[in-house]
Amino acid sequence: MPTVAAVLAMAAIPAATLVVQGADDFSGALIAAILLSGATAGYLVEDPAGDTLSPSPTSLARRRLLRLATIALGVTVTLLLVVVAATSQVPIGPLRLADRAAELLAVTGVAAGTAGLVQRSGGAAAAPTGAVAGPLSALLISSLAVRFHGLPAIASAANHDRWWIVALVGWTTAAWVSRDPYR
Repeated sequence: MPTVAAVLAMAAIPAATLVVQGADDFSGALIAAILLSGATAGYLVEDPAGDTLSPSPTSLARRRLLRLATIALGVTVTLLLVVVAATSQVPIGPLRLADRAAELLAVTGVAAGTAGLVQRSGGAAAAPTGAVAGPLSALLISSLAVRFHGLPAIASAANHDRWWIVALVGWTTAAWVSRDPYR
């Protein structure tokens, strides 16, 4: 999982830069950290020992849950560092952390679901595909929200609760493709 660690380190760079500059608006840095750290959920499907462990009694879903716990720990630590850095400069109110949680779960759900679908269909680059699909889908949905007002947009209060629907669809897909194919 060195790729996950590298992506999480990149996610903290915008906030670190703003702390050094003494900025007073961290909302963009927090959203960038959410998009980048959410992309790491695509690496749930990366299982170098998968061929060896597939006949074992440990199910694919259980192995993915263990990797999810590892990735979630890294994402949580990264985002906590970003929030602590932000709150050292500005009050926590303008960051709207509950809204950011919906965006994070939507990005991670789409990344994990897409990576799982690509791997299930026999694709070779499932993890990077999921890692790119998560943030790009959030950006695409946000850009389409300008034309189609029923869609949610990143950092916008209108229809923001619909990110939870995107998250539900993504994580449902991720759970569905985490079934063992031959059990």
